[in-house]
Amino acid sequence: MEHIPICVSVSSNIPSYENKWIFNENPKQLVIDMFKWFDIITDEAYRLMKDKMRLIFNTFEAVGIKDTSKIWKRVDEYCKQVPIVGFNNGKYDTGLIKNYNFFNEIYKRDQSPFIIKSGKQYKQIKTNQFIFLDQMLYCGGGTTLKDYIKAYTKIDQKFTFPYEKFTSLDFLNRIVSSLKYEDFYSQLKGRNLIEWDLGVQDDSGKLKVKGTWDDFKKKCEELKIWDQSIKKYLEVYNCLDTKPLLDACLIQKNCFKEFHLDKYKDAMTVSCISQKVLNVFALKDLTDSLQSHIFNKDPTSLYKDP
Repeated sequence: MEHIPICVSVSSNIPSYENKWIFNENPKQLVIDMFKWFDIITDEAYRLMKDKMRLIFNTFEAVGIKDTSKIWKRVDEYCKQVPIVGFNNGKYDTGLIKNYNFFNEIYKRDQSPFIIKSGKQYKQIKTNQFIFLDQMLYCGGGTTLKDYIKAYTKIDQKFTFPYEKFTSLDFLNRIVSSLKYEDFYSQLKGRNLIEWDLGVQDDSGKLKVKGTWDDFKKKCEELKIWDQSIKKYLEVYNCLDTKPLLDACLIQKNCFKEFHLDKYKDAMTVSCISQKVLNVFALKDLTDSLQSHIFNKDPTSLYKDP
C-alpha cells in the first residue's frame, strides 16, 4: 500500500507558535508549506535565544572582558540551529517525504548540510538553521511513542484512526459518526485498532481489556468531534501525538541540565548522551582527585601507582 503524505502537525514551546496543523492535497506543496512554517518558528526561536544570551555578554563586559567576538560567533551558531524532533521520523517520515521536495528544501537553505545516515535511517540532518533528530534514537529498544509519552508525562495516549480505510480524499468529507466498528480493522496488524488502541495492556504489553465502540464514541464526544468531519478528526488525532511528545521531550531534556548538557545539541542517540554523562562524572572525579593530590598530598604522588 502506497503512503502519500497530506498533513503534518507541528508543536513547539515558542510562545504564540505552539501548535500548527498543515494540510495540503499536494504532497510536494505540503512539504514546502511545512518548511515555510519551520522558517517562521526557527527565526523566532533564534531571536529569543539571542536575547537570552545577550545577558551573558553584558556580564562579560561588566567584568572587563571586551573581546567576545569569537565566543559570540559560536553562541550565534548555537542559537541558530533549532532542533526539530519527531518519533521514528528518521526512518519513516523522512523516508516518505524525501520523494516530495524534502531535500530540495534542505538544499535551498544550506548547500552543505551535515547528514548522518545508517542504512535507511537518517540519524541527523543538520543545516545552518535546523537539526532534524529522531527521539526514538534517545530511547531504549522497542520503546513506542505511547510508552515514551506515558513514561515522562503520565498521559496514557488512547486514540486511534482508521488509516487503511483512508484511500481517497472523499473519505475526509464524511462525518465521524458515519464510521463503523469494522472500518478500524487493520490488515497490516491483523486486528481491530479500537480493541488494541483503546484497550488496556498489562505491564508486558499484552492486551488485558479490549477497547469497544462505546469507548471510541465516548472519546470522540470528549474531543467534540463526533459530529465533525473526518478531516477534523484527523487534525485532532495528529495533534494528540505532537503536543504530548513535545512535553515528554522537554521533560527528558531537562534531566540532563544538571550535567550541563543539551540533549539535542550535544548528542543524537541514547548511547551518545550516556557517554557524555559518563564524561561529566569522569571529569569531576579527575578534578577532585587532582585537587586532593595537589592540596593535601605530596605532589610526587601524582606520578605513583594508586
